[in-house]
Amino acid sequence: MNVEEDVDCVVWFNCLGEDNLKDNRLGNSFLKNDGIRLLFDQDVGKCLYRVRLFGRTYNRDCPLLEDNIFHWCLKKYLSIYHNATRMNKRVYDPGDNECKNKNYSHLRKEICELMNYICSFLANPWNEESFWLCNTKTLNSLHNQLSSFWAHVKKLSDLSEFTFYSGSVMDNECPHASFHLVHLSLDLLWYRLCILYRLEQLVKLDELQGVSYDVHEEMKQYIQLIFEDLFTLAISRFEKLSPKEIKKKSPFRCTCVKEMWLLIQLFVDKHNNTSHQNEFWSLLNTLCTRLLHSSSNDVQKKGVFNNLTCTNPVLFSFWILFHLGQLYMYGERGEYMGSSSSRMVSNYTLLDELLKFLLSVDIVSEAQLRSCIPFITDIVIDLWPPKRDPVCKLWEHFHHRLNGCFFLPGASTDTIAIPCSSGAEMLLLVQNIMDLPTNSGLQQRNSFYLFLRLLGVFLSKNPSQRPNIEGRIFSKFSQTKMQSLKEMGIFNFGILCLCMAVSGHAKEVGDKMQYLLNWCNPQSVDLCRHLMIWRAQLALLQLYIEKEMDITEASALLMEDVNHVSRSRSNDSVSLFNLLARGLKDIITTSKNLDYSEHILIGSWISSYMRMTADPVLLIDTLLEIMKKILTLSKNVGMIEYDAPNTHLSKMYLALCKHLLPYIKEKFANSDTNFPSCQVADLAVKMTLLALNRTNVGVAGTSVPHLFESFTVNAHPLNSDLSIKYVCVLLQEEGILSELMDTYINYEVLIIQTWIRSSVYVFEENSQHKLSKLTNIVWQMPSFRALCQEASIDIKGLAKPGDMFILGLGRVFLKKVTLEERTQFREQCLLYLTPVVKSFERLLRNKGVNQNILCRIYEVASLLILHCGTIIYSKSQPYCIFNSLINSLLLPVALFKPGAEMPSSMLYAVRRTFPVFVKGIVKLNGASGNSLISTIKNLVVRYFPRLVGKVSVTSQECKSEAPLGHSLLLCFDDSDKDVPECVLEIISQTFLKVGDPQCVNTLMFLLELLQAKNFNKRIVEMFINMSLARILEIIILSDSSMLSARRQAVHLLNEILLNKINDSPCLRQSFWSVLWALIERHMVLHSVNIMSLLSKICKVSPIMITDGLPQIKDMIKSPELFHRSNVAKNVRFGVENIEKLLSLSKQNEQS
Repeated sequence: MNVEEDVDCVVWFNCLGEDNLKDNRLGNSFLKNDGIRLLFDQDVGKCLYRVRLFGRTYNRDCPLLEDNIFHWCLKKYLSIYHNATRMNKRVYDPGDNECKNKNYSHLRKEICELMNYICSFLANPWNEESFWLCNTKTLNSLHNQLSSFWAHVKKLSDLSEFTFYSGSVMDNECPHASFHLVHLSLDLLWYRLCILYRLEQLVKLDELQGVSYDVHEEMKQYIQLIFEDLFTLAISRFEKLSPKEIKKKSPFRCTCVKEMWLLIQLFVDKHNNTSHQNEFWSLLNTLCTRLLHSSSNDVQKKGVFNNLTCTNPVLFSFWILFHLGQLYMYGERGEYMGSSSSRMVSNYTLLDELLKFLLSVDIVSEAQLRSCIPFITDIVIDLWPPKRDPVCKLWEHFHHRLNGCFFLPGASTDTIAIPCSSGAEMLLLVQNIMDLPTNSGLQQRNSFYLFLRLLGVFLSKNPSQRPNIEGRIFSKFSQTKMQSLKEMGIFNFGILCLCMAVSGHAKEVGDKMQYLLNWCNPQSVDLCRHLMIWRAQLALLQLYIEKEMDITEASALLMEDVNHVSRSRSNDSVSLFNLLARGLKDIITTSKNLDYSEHILIGSWISSYMRMTADPVLLIDTLLEIMKKILTLSKNVGMIEYDAPNTHLSKMYLALCKHLLPYIKEKFANSDTNFPSCQVADLAVKMTLLALNRTNVGVAGTSVPHLFESFTVNAHPLNSDLSIKYVCVLLQEEGILSELMDTYINYEVLIIQTWIRSSVYVFEENSQHKLSKLTNIVWQMPSFRALCQEASIDIKGLAKPGDMFILGLGRVFLKKVTLEERTQFREQCLLYLTPVVKSFERLLRNKGVNQNILCRIYEVASLLILHCGTIIYSKSQPYCIFNSLINSLLLPVALFKPGAEMPSSMLYAVRRTFPVFVKGIVKLNGASGNSLISTIKNLVVRYFPRLVGKVSVTSQECKSEAPLGHSLLLCFDDSDKDVPECVLEIISQTFLKVGDPQCVNTLMFLLELLQAKNFNKRIVEMFINMSLARILEIIILSDSSMLSARRQAVHLLNEILLNKINDSPCLRQSFWSVLWALIERHMVLHSVNIMSLLSKICKVSPIMITDGLPQIKDMIKSPELFHRSNVAKNVRFGVENIEKLLSLSKQNEQS
């Protein structure tokens, strides 16, 4: 026989540290060297002819015959142990000289070589060289020596404080004694088991009789010892981990400990492969049961194992069960095969016992559930074949606690489960629960979420189990149970159902959810529960949309409740509709093509909600999004499908027309300053665009022409900013101009009407930019631009372009020569101006109109009469625009009633514009042949008493651009003659009368007029011709009851005589003519008063009497006075007195 040199190939644990555990990697150790296959294969191994142990080479002679070989082995082991014990108390330093002097790796290797040799020897006992050794005596001796050696070897659990892996990856070259001590213990654990197995196989042979020990029983006990040792080591590691680390860390200190567990698992399963019971799980179940029942203190839940306390035996048992279950994913050579491994064996026996133990306590802590359920989930979902019992047992626990918030005592308040604020958030929460892995921090939320993830994922992966589990769940919800749910309970019920619906069979789960929620009586519960019911229903509808399912049936109960809330209009309605508006927005955002009956959600509640809330911005945004989607989809699918009556797009459009369009029209037709004008204008634009090119209208009043009129000329005057926004945005859209041109021949007239009316009511500085946009649009119209150019006006950039346009219309009308041209132009102008005048009448019927708006109405009306009077007035038409303005603004019927009071705000507006009105009417009166003289007289007569008094304006909003002064004074413009004469004549004839209540005010006004005009010669001349005779009569005819009027008249006369009249012979002549006419008329009856008047005049203006004295003397000789001796006597006495006064005045002048 040839001698072969054996190769030195020792097998031991090759450590990769702890970091590589997460990569499912194992070192190049026993498994990768076919340790399991070589152990159990009956035809393996080779003859050993030459062996080198402890530096010596053994040839032929068996090294086992050496008496000292186990002594040397123990000595080497103790050397490692003592150095490791001594050095474990200080920090390891790679530069330590003691580490360098001791080659612990070599010592460990030599011990492993011996053990490997023994295994090889026992595996090949029948070769020629060693057959004689394999007898009973030799095996007994070997067993005794091994037992003596192993008695000195420390258990692995006793080394839990020692270093299990090096700080850096050095494999087995780490110089640290503690490292090699720990791994040598692992090596010896496995080698001892292999040796015992070989001995067992030898004992089974018939040739070997009389063995003094029971190898089979010893091996069985040893396997239990290994289990206990590793189990204790795992408890020691568990106690050092924080709660957050338990899910991330495993029971294995390093890859070698993990491989040791796997070796034991493979060995036990292979060794007992004929048994119906899994021996590995049986051993683990025994240890876990022993740990769980080791303490009777159920409150603290502590366990004791081998004098080692486990603070949480339940969690530890789940923890080690999961990680040991994962070892079944490895093959016999240590290769990781995952869930495809054929070795997988479940252990639901222990899992069920752990669940029973966990849930048997009356009050299970939230922290305990949060820690345990993730392991249950991983085991049931990812590790073992599906079984519904764990899920059902957990549900039995949670269904009693649905009203709870699953709060962790001592944790921050942000960890409390707060009900979601919307259906979308509720659905998102469920989807996050389903999608997130259990180690993503979800357990920090609450235990119920963790259960929901287990439930949802289990149902999605095991649809065959769904009927049984859903039956177990829904059977717990009776009508009494549903009515007992609080807000949190309804929330938990909702996410429970959503979780099952997300995992599959959404239709069946959704129907059951709706049916059960209806048992809560939504119409009779408090607001919080009512809101939660709606959130759950909205979340379900959004889930249907995401799954592309029709929501007709699913939304029936919700919309029934919505309609009830809409009709009741309770205090809770706004909160409920706020939630519904948000839910509608989320659903519309989710829907891609509005093809799942979303139109059902558009109902009468929309208008009710907008009337109840002051801030419907969210709902308006949602409605705009709907319209935008319809417009986009109609372009994609084609107008034929959009126009068809039974398509979802068409149904959505009709729903908007029915429930939204009337409200938009209402907002345009009525003034509402609290409503978001910009957004309602956007709604109007979108509704018009939806109606564009739609032949199948379906609802009356939804055609483009009708909508355009409703949102422009038929809108409320104070909503002009809405109309501006509507026109400006609408005309930017493609195709709308061509539609208007095809529908309206004079569509430009509508836009111009809107612009003119807007220029009246949009005059605030912050709104000028809106009007300027519309002005630019109007300016682009050729007919309008030509009209402005003909009138020589430029409206762009003006703050009030409409005023300039009114002036331009008057100019253009005057340029028309022929009657036909004027008639045609008048008709065109009336088209522009009639809506404006109608808006005036509409606003004046509202007593609460803003003061600024009222002033603006009167301002524009006065400009219309001044510049366009010939256009708007017609003798033959009693209901022309001119008469409408006069009757509604200046001379309403109520003004002619005795004692009629005029609102101060209206009087203030009249006072600002009265001169312009009068000028315009007087001007128009001259052009129309004095047909308006009665109107002028009525204006002056009705307003003079009101305008000369004080006007109080209570409105704080009214802002004057300049001081008003006396309105009537502005009628006496030096550049105009007709107006002052007309006004002064009417005032004098009406109010300068003896005994008239307005006499004093009239005299004061005349004095103010003369002083304001600085006694202008023209004004003084008008005054003499129209008012002087009446003033003189007041002086001579007033009795003692009218002294104030007489004094005011005398004062006014003195002011006239003292200012300029003496310097003007013409004025003196006019004055004397009026005076002489008065003397002739009243001398007979009032001679004393006349002579007294002449005396007063003489004192003030002697020259005035000097010129007329001869006439007075001749009057004494008249027959009329000659026969009235008393009158003549008074006249002669008065003349003498006047002569004295004149003489005295002459003397004063000479001196």
